[in-house]
Amino acid sequence: EFGVSQWYLDQETGEVFYSSVDLRGEIGSVYRYRDGNHEKLRLPNENIFSFAVTKDRIYYTAYDPVYYGISTATAVMSADDPSYFSVLDRSGGKVYAVDRDNLSGEAELIYETEDVSAGSMPRFNEFVVMGDYLFYYEVELEVEVVNGTEYTRTSGSSRIRIGLKDGSFTRISFE
Repeated sequence: EFGVSQWYLDQETGEVFYSSVDLRGEIGSVYRYRDGNHEKLRLPNENIFSFAVTKDRIYYTAYDPVYYGISTATAVMSADDPSYFSVLDRSGGKVYAVDRDNLSGEAELIYETEDVSAGSMPRFNEFVVMGDYLFYYEVELEVEVVNGTEYTRTSGSSRIRIGLKDGSFTRISFE
């Protein structure tokens, strides 16, 4: 439908999972290719932003945007629509999971950021689930006033590791 944003290959089954996402329209879906056929997966939430696949589950974020402000890019670049340069967490800070064998089952909210308005923002456009851990990027938010207009910019990033069984939180920084 739109641009393909993520790909996963299940080496055991030969299935390929991929997403088609329109960031401006906040529309997205996950598809599965197997046996020569493409199939749109009917997940419990509509408009999927990002996803990850493990042997037993599909983890995903649904569009639930949280607005942080206007990007500093607005001050230096021209656009017909200034909201084009908004600083957004498109996922609302939430990650869901559903069993691969029962996609129509109830989705489990496996993680939700505690305070989406604090000085950092999760970036769930690329996240990974390995073993019992969820990994994602977190960026710092900074507010800057230029000619009386408040702009928000992102700087630096840390990898966050969340223990899905014990709720542990570890920040992994590369300096």
